[in-house]
Amino acid sequence: MQSTVLSIIIPVYNAEKYIEQCINSIKMCNSAEIEVLLIDDGSRDRSKQIALECIGKDTRFQLISQENGGVSKARNAGIHIAQGEYITFLDADDYYKEHALDIILKDIAEISADYIAYAYTTLFADGAVKKEKFAIQGMKTSDHLVCDYIMYASSRFNMCWGKIFRRKKILDYRIIFPEGVAIGEDLVFVQDYYKYAQTVMVSNQEIIMYRQNAESAMHRYSIQDRIRYTRPLFEYSMQVVGEKNEKRFSQAVFVYYFRVMTNLCREFATGREGRRNIRQIYKDPIVKRIMQELRISMIPGYKIPEYLLMRTESVGLSALYFCIKEKVSRK
Repeated sequence: MQSTVLSIIIPVYNAEKYIEQCINSIKMCNSAEIEVLLIDDGSRDRSKQIALECIGKDTRFQLISQENGGVSKARNAGIHIAQGEYITFLDADDYYKEHALDIILKDIAEISADYIAYAYTTLFADGAVKKEKFAIQGMKTSDHLVCDYIMYASSRFNMCWGKIFRRKKILDYRIIFPEGVAIGEDLVFVQDYYKYAQTVMVSNQEIIMYRQNAESAMHRYSIQDRIRYTRPLFEYSMQVVGEKNEKRFSQAVFVYYFRVMTNLCREFATGREGRRNIRQIYKDPIVKRIMQELRISMIPGYKIPEYLLMRTESVGLSALYFCIKEKVSRK
């Protein structure tokens, strides 16, 4: 009997519009080395029925139902059921590009890394697409230092999907998705796992079509919520890099979260509450700590105006600047 190389865990919740495309993208791969665990998280629509129809007689698929408990609980359930040597995750509203799973299985066989991360393509509601590549030389790298900077100084490892994890390490180190967390559960899982990964690889091969959903969690919360959810992620990242005792990684985290906060400024600068939102961001303890640590020499040239606005807490000018920047980005 052929052993399972890769377990694909897919949380499913009210995904009736997308689940068929998701499943069919997996069925394009004929390999018997994969298993697919669809964790229905108490869907109230026809997701379960559509999934069963799509699966048909393909024994590589399992549909497991649970009471609604959130995406973290669904993924954790999948981890404990999985039998593959490696585990990966996919969201039910996304789908694999053609030959994606063949590429993954080939890389696993040839490289056998503890952690592999792939590029992806964002699909917008209007049909536009954007290729999301890593800032690396060439198509692939196994340089741990390069991967470290992607981990701690960018958002490119924030999502658990598009990543390949060794199941034994997940189980040995009891790595789970934190349940009851509204935003950032992916990042916590990936960072928890990554620190135990001895061999890594990043590939600019795009494997997933990521559907940009205007109704996603990131778009539903107020500025107060977004700041509140950002704080523990910032503190957790600082704790992780603190354990590495590497000043360069600490600096990278400060620069990254400076970007996060300026992105919040841009996102919440428009509308009647723009000035108030900017003021709230500037007064937050995260921003205060970031600005204590950052030096202008650490900031990319194009971000220097934002650094100066944040440093001087120029609320009025900031509201105007970020409002214009947000409007330009939407064109």
